[in-house]
Amino acid sequence: MNKLSLTSVVLLLAACQSAPVKTTQETVSPTDYQACIQAAKSGSGAESEAKCERVMENTH
Repeated sequence: MNKLSLTSVVLLLAACQSAPVKTTQETVSPTDYQACIQAAKSGSGAESEAKCERVMENTH
């Protein structure tokens, strides 16, 4: 393999590398999320809506 071919392969492989994944911090506490899930399971619409409002705002 000549130098030009080797350089082309190296550049091609470098271009195919994926970009680093950007991590995000959680904005909803696990406790709030769990309270939302429990309220939704209980079937109480008003309680579920109140507990899940913050969770929904922070996930969108």
